[in-house]
Amino acid sequence: ALVAGLWFASHPIHTECVAQLVGRAEVLAALLCLLGTKFHGMAKSQAKSKRPLGMLVSCVAMMICLFLACLCKETAVVLPIVLIGTDIAVALLAP
Repeated sequence: ALVAGLWFASHPIHTECVAQLVGRAEVLAALLCLLGTKFHGMAKSQAKSKRPLGMLVSCVAMMICLFLACLCKETAVVLPIVLIGTDIAVALLAP
């Protein structure tokens, strides 16, 4: 019975509890990237309304979100490329 109990305790089917912890990094990185995108939009709108201090605060907040997202998951490093690409696409499609 002791051998059966030890085998049951060490069986790989019990990894479900730990497997959920691994997925948190992706969710947190995605959340921080979305928040960084929000701050980027706020910085652009404050730049149009001639508010330099608000734009600076939004840019710093975006950089902090990018830094924290990169600490969670290294694939978040593409966020500036995506934002620049989006800005270029919007500028090209705007009449």
